[in-house]
Amino acid sequence: PISKIIGMYCAGPPGLMRNVVLIGQEEMDRLALRRATAGLRRCWAKTVKLREGPSLPCLTQEVRLVREGMQAVMSYQSPLDLCVDGEEEPTSPRPWSPDGVPVEVAA
Repeated sequence: PISKIIGMYCAGPPGLMRNVVLIGQEEMDRLALRRATAGLRRCWAKTVKLREGPSLPCLTQEVRLVREGMQAVMSYQSPLDLCVDGEEEPTSPRPWSPDGVPVEVAA
């Protein structure tokens, strides 16, 4: 199962943190990644949600936004949940609690 693979990837020397990044459209996949990484201490699960069924211009814009923002996603030192919309700017990061539940951040 994927949780075993992620667990093996995230095992490593103390202090070394790993990023597991999921880019996709399905909420089910995002939830599965959160659950698979919830008990792992040296792993930051990060998801980038794309729009479901986008037009070609929208998908092109989303891919551009993801490409331009990937360094920021990888350097963010916490779990992360982003939504990218090719017709608007990406939303702000939404951190998660250790049990995989999104944490609301006051603006």
